[in-house]
Amino acid sequence: MDETNASAVAVDEPADPVAGIRSHILTALGRPPDLLRVHVAKLWKNTYRANVFVGTTLASAQLSHSFFVTTTDAGQFLSATPPLRRVYT
Repeated sequence: MDETNASAVAVDEPADPVAGIRSHILTALGRPPDLLRVHVAKLWKNTYRANVFVGTTLASAQLSHSFFVTTTDAGQFLSATPPLRRVYT
């Protein structure tokens, strides 16, 4: 596949919103101490569940925040329930 065709394919594919949701949540909340991961799972069209886990190891992981997130058809963040607010500096 030449470079021109590769570009056309990339434009036609829908964007994966998971990375954008993770980034948006951490930007809004701030970075929790001992952040392990932000897990984002698609529930149904344009609706995701995002869980923020903290702890020093996987065995000690705790769920510190959980959100239902909605996105546009293009994968852009629309809203979160409960609303996102700054918690960490």
